[in-house]
Amino acid sequence: MESQDIDTSSSPSSPLKSSNPSKPFVDKTNLNTSPKTSSYIKQSLSSAKTINLDPTKGTDWKVAIEQAKAYKSFKKQQSLKSKERLNKEYTPNTKAKKDDESLQRYREWKEQQKKKVLGSVIAEKKEKLKKERSPLKEKPETPAKEEQVNSAIVGKDFSFSTSASANFLSAMMNVEAAISPIKMEESSPPISPVKSPKKSSPSLSAKVSSDLLGVDKDAGKNFSDDDDSDEDNDIVESSNALLASIRDGSIEEKQAWPEALTDKLVDGAIGALPKEDAGVLQGVKDNGKVLVRVITWNQQAKKPPSTEDLRKALFRENKYHIIVVGTEECENSIAKSIVVHSKKNWEEAVVDACGDKYIKLRSHTLQATHNMVMVHRALLPLLSQTNSLAIATGHNVGVISKQQLGNKGGIGISFCLGKTSFLFINAHLAAHQNASEKRNEEFERISREVVQGLKPNGGDFDCAFWAGDMNYRINGTRQVVDVLLAKEMHDVMIHNDQLSVAMQTNPVFEGYAEGPLNFKPTYKFDKGSDNYDTSKKKRIPSWTDRILWKKQADPDAIKVLSYASANDIKTSDHRPVYGSFECKLKGAGENDFLAGGGAGAGAGAEGDHEIGLAKSQVCSVM
Repeated sequence: MESQDIDTSSSPSSPLKSSNPSKPFVDKTNLNTSPKTSSYIKQSLSSAKTINLDPTKGTDWKVAIEQAKAYKSFKKQQSLKSKERLNKEYTPNTKAKKDDESLQRYREWKEQQKKKVLGSVIAEKKEKLKKERSPLKEKPETPAKEEQVNSAIVGKDFSFSTSASANFLSAMMNVEAAISPIKMEESSPPISPVKSPKKSSPSLSAKVSSDLLGVDKDAGKNFSDDDDSDEDNDIVESSNALLASIRDGSIEEKQAWPEALTDKLVDGAIGALPKEDAGVLQGVKDNGKVLVRVITWNQQAKKPPSTEDLRKALFRENKYHIIVVGTEECENSIAKSIVVHSKKNWEEAVVDACGDKYIKLRSHTLQATHNMVMVHRALLPLLSQTNSLAIATGHNVGVISKQQLGNKGGIGISFCLGKTSFLFINAHLAAHQNASEKRNEEFERISREVVQGLKPNGGDFDCAFWAGDMNYRINGTRQVVDVLLAKEMHDVMIHNDQLSVAMQTNPVFEGYAEGPLNFKPTYKFDKGSDNYDTSKKKRIPSWTDRILWKKQADPDAIKVLSYASANDIKTSDHRPVYGSFECKLKGAGENDFLAGGGAGAGAGAEGDHEIGLAKSQVCSVM
């Protein structure tokens, strides 16, 4: 019987095939592989020569299968070693990250790097915060130099010293039983106006808000004034020192709080305007003056009272030629206003409260801050160059464009009445007891950029007003301020009001003036009551809501008639503040001092002199 070549490839029991049964099968096509596999195959071949693969005589298939299994095991070990080496020597630039496993390792590596960076940043911030909270060590000054500094800073009679506040010292003794014991050093100096240290604004959370439409979501740290930081160490020490210095003082009777310039007090000076439009216009031409009403109010995103209550407390129908209404946290919360920033409902309420003789000249919204100008319709032929601009100073959310949110910032509205230019700014400045320096910086920036944007050719406005929730606080502890209010120590509170101190010492406020601050602090009240904050935070009562104006060479250019708070409106934790002013028009008495007006004349920098125009935005790009 002739021998035949047997094809074993189709046999289920034979994984090998050979054309010559007398010789072992060798597949030479795969010998030129990697050095490690090549050496292994050569060793296998040398041992395979002793194996009988002749199917006619019986083949030892068990040995062949064991060799195949050993080879697979070897390849698996090589693969594991390769992966282990990749894990050990892995870098972001490794080409192997294209496959799924390497991509997962790449993500794990990035996550580890982020944790390292975050850990170093947190450690750095903790160290910085620790340094800021540590008591400041000041260099001692000679008595002569110290006297000069005090004179330059606070001026004559502007002192919060023991001698200047004897009434306050006595008041503290009178309520000593109500005050918890405080540890004090006998050698502590008397209290003096303290310059709050500069603090960085809180960074924008990676998750701005899990629910931007939540009405009360802005009560968190990033969007509300409710997150006042701890009292400044210097102020606490000064207050404690003051308490220590009054232990031997005599008790005096309660002082009388000065009377505020309310509307009732000045009703005789502000009569009603003529009923006919022609009479109103003729009165302006004859007198060369207009009556201006400025209102600022942080509404705390609460629904305002009825139209009748608004008209009675704030707008006083047919009394003024110009009515300017600035609001903060208007209609919606700061967080919700990122999405829903329309103030349509509030604007309609203002129009109704002012009455049908007034026209909306311009309104502008910056997130939750709003500014609006109403004018008597008789003045429309005299108006021109209406324009508006918003400057956001809130959270920085851009890297390349430096985009800032409008949770804080200011809005300026300008126009000309005849030849006289007007500017009205309403702003919401940085919160917190210790952020006085930041507020000063924001005041300077808003003032500068608004004027540059609305008066590109340079120069100042003839009549400029600054209003808003400016957030300046009273330097002191809650205990001290409560005693001041109880004993009506008005002079001591004024001397430690941050804005009053800044207007005396900071050149940013040069030329600005304010009416007599004779009304009680306007922040922060319990809901629907006259009680100051009784929550756990017990925020210090303060004059946060203010109205300033820029003085002119002519001392009679702007005259304050009223300046007070509307204490009957209790829908918010702030009280509205109003001011009435008599403004002298430029060139009054000349034949053409009202020339140049007209609803379509002399467009402003953007050419948008349109009666009733409303602008809205939530941020600005620097």
